[in-house]
Amino acid sequence: MIFEELVTFETAKLLKEDGFNCHCRKWYEWKGGKLYKWEADSACNWNADKDAYSCPTQSLAARWIRENHNLHISIEPYANTWRWILWWTNGELITNSATKGERDFETYEQAMEDALQFALTWTKHKRR
Repeated sequence: MIFEELVTFETAKLLKEDGFNCHCRKWYEWKGGKLYKWEADSACNWNADKDAYSCPTQSLAARWIRENHNLHISIEPYANTWRWILWWTNGELITNSATKGERDFETYEQAMEDALQFALTWTKHKRR
């Protein structure tokens, strides 16, 4: 069975810091020093709560980055592994996982998660 991959807590934190405000049915929450993952019957912007972090799919996160930062993430196969490429939406290359010294990834989803985190960290530093 195929499921949509959700972002990790680390990526959810970066998204919240960057202003991600899309409605999601799932979210992470810190309670009593422990991390919980929740699901609601309807979608909400969980990032509005101080201790909650919206948990979108990787696909929604990539789309949000594309629409809010004009950055496009490509995931491509390479010798039985996967690599990511980060582009401006006008087609200009920014960087890729190979030039950043990253390892190749065993799965598409691992490459996407790394690319999401890189893009969010990169945009954070570009705004300074």
